[in-house]
Amino acid sequence: MLKLLPFALGYLYSYLLRSVGASLSGPTIQDLGLSPAALGTLNALFFLAFALAQVPLGYLLERCGPSRALSALLGVAALGCSLVALAPGLGLLALGRLAMGVGVAIALVGALRAYQLLAPGRLGLLSGLTVALGGLGGLLSTWPVVRLAEVWGWRGFMGFLGPWAWASLFGCGRCPRGAVRGTEKAALRPRGNFFP
Repeated sequence: MLKLLPFALGYLYSYLLRSVGASLSGPTIQDLGLSPAALGTLNALFFLAFALAQVPLGYLLERCGPSRALSALLGVAALGCSLVALAPGLGLLALGRLAMGVGVAIALVGALRAYQLLAPGRLGLLSGLTVALGGLGGLLSTWPVVRLAEVWGWRGFMGFLGPWAWASLFGCGRCPRGAVRGTEKAALRPRGNFFP
């Protein structure tokens, strides 16, 4: 079961990225001179990308499996965090927030799919653990983020989030692939006529 932990941590990371914009709003506005409306738009871009990516990334999940799909997407999230940390202005911040939203869009669904394929007898336990860790991500995005941003700066904290994604990416990529073969491999193919 420990080999599946990176999937749960990916959802914790997803939840943290959803909320971190609000926690870092003060220093971000102060550093870049953004208006509250611009900051609200930046935070909305994350959710817009998150929502628009659901169907195409769900298809990717079915075609490639959870290990490969989530590994690639966590790389996109890490890139987004790096763009935000290095952004000199609104344009790169917006691009970074979009990449972050796409990168964690199927973190929960991908984790559940991995559990379904690799530990179907523990699906309930692992699902509950994953949702609990997501809640922990929401908690971590409050006071701990504010305190770390006071020490490292908001850019330093966003820079820290990039390597965290890379670590989760490595863990998801090392997930046992042998469990997805034979009759289970057919479960990766999409069903119905929605996509050819």
